[in-house]
Amino acid sequence: MAQIKTQAALIITGPGAAEVMHDLTIPSPEYRQVLVKTHAVGLNTPDVLSLDHLGRSGAGFGFDFAGEVVELGEALSESCNIGDRVAGFVHGCHAANYSAGAFREFILADADLLIRIPDKLKYVNASALGMGVSTAAQALYQSLHLPLPTNTPIAGLKRPLGTSDASQILIYGASTATGAIAVQLAKL
Repeated sequence: MAQIKTQAALIITGPGAAEVMHDLTIPSPEYRQVLVKTHAVGLNTPDVLSLDHLGRSGAGFGFDFAGEVVELGEALSESCNIGDRVAGFVHGCHAANYSAGAFREFILADADLLIRIPDKLKYVNASALGMGVSTAAQALYQSLHLPLPTNTPIAGLKRPLGTSDASQILIYGASTATGAIAVQLAKL
């Protein structure tokens, strides 16, 4: 990466309290990870819960983000490129890795969990996609076993693709970000 060697991040300092810490080390991506320069973050219920109940002093937090890939880990030469505009989520307030979390200038993210975002989609809008897309997709495709929009077979599906018996779906809370994403995926 370029000359920048440190970053700022929002760090939990105690129950219900956080502050911006400066001069934190920027980590290097490991196998199948990327380093993302953060352009926007989303705020979710787990962020508030982490701050109030789960986080210990020194923990980074935040889940959803959007930004630009600035460094690649090993084994990513074909699946990801420097300069890609991406959105996704990371595990904020992770008990085994307190340097994780989206509320920082540079984020280490698993390349397989990223969504490439089109140029016309603003970072601030894309930052709401990470947990919402994954939660909606798990509900529709893993729990309800609906066919994927691509009709690509997935190992472990209980029903063959295209044989779902669901003709109607109730998406309770469809006006939320995750609910709106679920409606769009269900329509597909």
